[in-house]
Amino acid sequence: VQPESSEELRQNRLKIIASGKNNPQLIDKPKLILHLIPESTIRRKNRFKLNKLTDEQRALDPIGFDPEDKSNKFSNVTNYASILQNGSIEAVNASILMAGLKFPIDEAEQMIIKTLAHYFKRFADIKLKPPVHLLVSLVGVRGFEIIPAIKTDWNTGFKIKANEVLCPGVVFKRFPKYTSLEQLRPAFIHVWKSAGFKFGS
Repeated sequence: VQPESSEELRQNRLKIIASGKNNPQLIDKPKLILHLIPESTIRRKNRFKLNKLTDEQRALDPIGFDPEDKSNKFSNVTNYASILQNGSIEAVNASILMAGLKFPIDEAEQMIIKTLAHYFKRFADIKLKPPVHLLVSLVGVRGFEIIPAIKTDWNTGFKIKANEVLCPGVVFKRFPKYTSLEQLRPAFIHVWKSAGFKFGS
């Protein structure tokens, strides 16, 4: 059944991820998940043909992957990215949440910014056009403390209260060469709010 909204697609995919059908090794790990969903794959009959893509076009770097990093920490055991049947992109990262109950929020933001340029370029390569919806999800994160890059007495000690944090979508009306932190702000404000941080107080 074709999803009728980007949120419906996200919910469908989160159920599959939770079942472990797509990657059993990640089933019980806390995860940072991205869904990039072109409106064209939701709002009208989708004519995208996944089987027409070459192996090179299908290959995607996972969130935060650095081809110059020789440590190989971004293995498919903890991270993966793929193009879904309708042309949307799904990327899952479990490595950023492996160091205890801590969520390094600034590191996550920078990882996403870096990775989006790669994904937007792939959309252009396979002829999928904007607008595109970005949905950020955190799964298995109840009790995780948000760790900012610069700690102060007012931004420390905040722990995520829910097991799932489904951030509001961010819409890109064009494919920018560089994604700004300001563009991701609605999603990460939601993460802070999920930990009880009160903005403007």
